[in-house]
This record gives sequence, C-alpha cells and structure tokens, in this order.
Amino acid sequence: MEEKLRRLACAGERIAEARERAEHTQERLSILMGASQDDVRSWEESRSKPSLDQTVKLASVCGTTPGWLLGRDLIEEALQEEAEHAYVCIHPHTSIHDLPLEDLDSIREFIVHVKQRRESRAGDAAPSSPPSPATS
Repeated sequence: MEEKLRRLACAGERIAEARERAEHTQERLSILMGASQDDVRSWEESRSKPSLDQTVKLASVCGTTPGWLLGRDLIEEALQEEAEHAYVCIHPHTSIHDLPLEDLDSIREFIVHVKQRRESRAGDAAPSSPPSPATS
C-alpha cells in the first residue's frame, strides 16, 4: 500500500505521461492550458499542483480524466489492500480453507459484483491510463 500511496504523491509523473501520450511538448501544453511553461514543468516535477479547474482542462487537453491524473485508481487499490489487511488482523486464525462452501460462493459472487460495478464505472469514465492520442 505504501508504494501505491508514494506513486499517488507523484501525480507529476502522471501529468508528464498524459502529456507525452497526447504528443504535446511542455511548450505546446502550456499554450493550450494558458499557463507558463514553468508551471507545466513544476507540475510534472511535483513541485506544485494544478488547480482543480486546471486539472479538468489538463485532462481534457491530454485525452484522459481528472480521476486518472489525480490517481483515483491508486486510491481504490490502496483502500482494497487496506480492507484485506484489516480482515486478516481481525480474523488472524481464519483461513479461506476453513470457510464453508456457501461462504466461498458468497465471496465469489461479491467479487463478480464488484468487478462488474468497476467495469460499469470505467465505461462511464475514461480508462485507468490515458488513451492513445486520436488520429485525425
């Protein structure tokens, strides 16, 4: 979990990746954003953060989502790992092999439900990584 949170703290890497995938230079992105090239460089180096309005515009210009730029997928993964860890701490002597078959079926159904819900949300939003630039 710590690694995911460390990556989340480096949102600048995601900004740089989104810009590169959109095939923008820092100069071009600064023009499209109405910001200085120093601002773009500062965001990519995680020395400063774009405002919420700038993040929305940045996502649009780079063909991704604000959620991806902000690391929403990493937050969800970190929360899932934390929940799993908490279960193990609360039930340290319970092995999956000790569970009755009907409980295992319920767990499988729940996992399928969560995956479908995640896929449904992903269909409503952009993918967890920036899409390849569209060809004109």
